[in-house]
Amino acid sequence: MLGLGDITDWGYRVADEVARLPGVLYGVRVALARVPEQIESLVAALEQTTVALERALPELTRAIAAMEERLEHVDHLASDLAVDLTRTVASLERVLPEVTNAIGGMDGRVKNLDTTIASLGNLVFGLIDAIPGARRVLRRTDPTSE
Repeated sequence: MLGLGDITDWGYRVADEVARLPGVLYGVRVALARVPEQIESLVAALEQTTVALERALPELTRAIAAMEERLEHVDHLASDLAVDLTRTVASLERVLPEVTNAIGGMDGRVKNLDTTIASLGNLVFGLIDAIPGARRVLRRTDPTSE
Protein backbone atom coordinates (compact mmCIF):
# COMPACT_ATOMS: atom_id res chain seq x y z
CA MET A 1 0.00 0.00 0.00
CA LEU A 2 1.13 3.49 -0.76
CA GLY A 3 1.80 5.90 1.98
CA LEU A 4 1.52 9.68 2.00
CA GLY A 5 5.31 9.98 1.48
CA ASP A 6 5.14 7.82 -1.63
CA ILE A 7 2.35 9.92 -3.13
CA THR A 8 4.22 13.18 -2.42
CA ASP A 9 7.42 11.79 -3.93
CA TRP A 10 5.46 10.83 -7.01
CA GLY A 11 3.99 14.31 -7.20
CA TYR A 12 7.46 15.89 -7.00
CA ARG A 13 8.74 13.61 -9.74
CA VAL A 14 5.80 14.48 -12.02
CA ALA A 15 6.30 18.18 -11.36
CA ASP A 16 10.04 17.83 -12.07
CA GLU A 17 9.35 16.09 -15.38
CA VAL A 18 6.80 18.76 -16.37
CA ALA A 19 9.36 21.46 -15.52
CA ARG A 20 11.96 19.78 -17.75
CA LEU A 21 9.53 19.42 -20.63
CA PRO A 22 10.32 22.76 -22.39
CA GLY A 23 14.07 21.98 -22.47
CA VAL A 24 13.44 18.46 -23.78
CA LEU A 25 11.06 19.79 -26.44
CA TYR A 26 13.67 22.37 -27.49
CA GLY A 27 16.31 19.61 -27.84
CA VAL A 28 13.89 17.52 -29.93
CA ARG A 29 13.07 20.53 -32.15
CA VAL A 30 16.82 21.22 -32.73
CA ALA A 31 17.47 17.53 -33.51
CA LEU A 32 14.54 17.42 -35.93
CA ALA A 33 15.79 20.59 -37.63
CA ARG A 34 19.13 18.81 -38.37
CA VAL A 35 17.47 15.66 -39.76
CA PRO A 36 16.91 16.97 -43.34
CA GLU A 37 20.57 18.05 -43.59
CA GLN A 38 21.74 14.67 -42.30
CA ILE A 39 19.42 12.87 -44.74
CA GLU A 40 20.85 14.94 -47.62
CA SER A 41 24.38 14.06 -46.51
CA LEU A 42 23.44 10.39 -46.29
CA VAL A 43 21.83 10.44 -49.75
CA ALA A 44 24.97 12.08 -51.21
CA ALA A 45 27.18 9.43 -49.62
CA LEU A 46 24.93 6.68 -50.97
CA GLU A 47 25.07 8.22 -54.44
CA GLN A 48 28.89 8.30 -54.31
CA THR A 49 28.94 4.68 -53.19
CA THR A 50 26.55 3.72 -56.00
CA VAL A 51 28.73 5.47 -58.59
CA ALA A 52 31.85 3.72 -57.25
CA LEU A 53 30.08 0.36 -57.33
CA GLU A 54 28.83 0.97 -60.87
CA ARG A 55 32.42 1.62 -61.93
CA ALA A 56 33.90 -1.33 -60.03
CA LEU A 57 31.29 -4.02 -60.65
CA PRO A 58 31.91 -4.57 -64.38
CA GLU A 59 35.64 -5.02 -63.77
CA LEU A 60 34.97 -7.34 -60.85
CA THR A 61 32.53 -9.32 -62.98
CA ARG A 62 35.16 -9.74 -65.72
CA ALA A 63 37.80 -10.76 -63.17
CA ILE A 64 35.47 -13.32 -61.60
CA ALA A 65 34.59 -14.73 -65.03
CA ALA A 66 38.30 -15.03 -65.89
CA MET A 67 39.02 -16.75 -62.58
CA GLU A 68 36.12 -19.13 -63.11
CA GLU A 69 37.47 -20.00 -66.57
CA ARG A 70 40.94 -20.64 -65.14
CA LEU A 71 39.52 -22.77 -62.34
CA GLU A 72 37.59 -24.86 -64.87
CA HIS A 73 40.82 -25.33 -66.85
CA VAL A 74 42.72 -26.37 -63.71
CA ASP A 75 39.88 -28.72 -62.77
CA HIS A 76 40.02 -30.28 -66.25
CA LEU A 77 43.81 -30.70 -65.96
CA ALA A 78 43.48 -32.25 -62.51
CA SER A 79 40.85 -34.70 -63.80
CA ASP A 80 43.08 -35.67 -66.73
CA LEU A 81 46.02 -36.12 -64.37
CA ALA A 82 43.94 -38.32 -62.07
CA VAL A 83 42.95 -40.52 -65.03
CA ASP A 84 46.57 -40.75 -66.22
CA LEU A 85 47.79 -41.59 -62.72
CA THR A 86 45.15 -44.30 -62.40
CA ARG A 87 46.28 -45.83 -65.70
CA THR A 88 49.93 -45.61 -64.63
CA VAL A 89 49.20 -47.33 -61.31
CA ALA A 90 47.32 -50.10 -63.12
CA SER A 91 50.25 -50.57 -65.56
CA LEU A 92 52.75 -50.68 -62.71
CA GLU A 93 50.63 -53.23 -60.86
CA ARG A 94 50.54 -55.41 -64.02
CA VAL A 95 54.31 -55.13 -64.60
CA LEU A 96 55.42 -55.42 -60.96
CA PRO A 97 55.21 -59.26 -60.75
CA GLU A 98 57.28 -59.59 -63.92
CA VAL A 99 59.90 -57.15 -62.62
CA THR A 100 59.98 -58.96 -59.29
CA ASN A 101 60.53 -62.30 -61.04
CA ALA A 102 63.26 -60.79 -63.23
CA ILE A 103 65.04 -59.34 -60.21
CA GLY A 104 64.74 -62.66 -58.39
CA GLY A 105 66.21 -64.45 -61.41
CA MET A 106 69.04 -61.91 -61.65
CA ASP A 107 69.76 -62.36 -57.96
CA GLY A 108 70.01 -66.12 -58.44
CA ARG A 109 72.31 -65.66 -61.43
CA VAL A 110 74.56 -63.23 -59.53
CA LYS A 111 74.84 -65.69 -56.64
CA ASN A 112 75.60 -68.48 -59.10
CA LEU A 113 78.21 -66.29 -60.83
CA ASP A 114 79.78 -65.44 -57.47
CA THR A 115 79.99 -69.12 -56.58
CA THR A 116 81.45 -69.96 -60.02
CA ILE A 117 84.09 -67.20 -59.77
CA ALA A 118 85.03 -68.33 -56.25
CA SER A 119 85.37 -71.92 -57.50
CA LEU A 120 87.43 -70.79 -60.51
CA GLY A 121 89.71 -68.76 -58.20
CA ASN A 122 90.22 -71.76 -55.95
CA LEU A 123 91.00 -73.89 -59.01
CA VAL A 124 93.53 -71.38 -60.39
CA PHE A 125 95.26 -71.05 -57.03
CA GLY A 126 95.22 -74.81 -56.71
CA LEU A 127 96.89 -75.12 -60.14
CA ILE A 128 99.47 -72.47 -59.29
CA ASP A 129 100.27 -74.28 -56.07
CA ALA A 130 100.50 -77.63 -57.91
CA ILE A 131 102.92 -76.37 -60.60
CA PRO A 132 106.46 -76.13 -59.19
CA GLY A 133 107.94 -72.58 -59.60
CA ALA A 134 104.70 -71.05 -60.93
CA ARG A 135 104.46 -68.57 -58.04
CA ARG A 136 108.00 -67.27 -58.71
CA VAL A 137 107.26 -66.75 -62.40
CA LEU A 138 103.97 -64.98 -61.62
CA ARG A 139 105.68 -62.67 -59.12
CA ARG A 140 108.27 -61.61 -61.70
CA THR A 141 105.64 -60.81 -64.35
CA ASP A 142 103.32 -58.96 -61.90
CA PRO A 143 103.65 -55.20 -62.63
CA THR A 144 102.38 -54.31 -59.12
CA SER A 145 105.18 -56.17 -57.34
CA GLU A 146 107.91 -53.67 -58.34
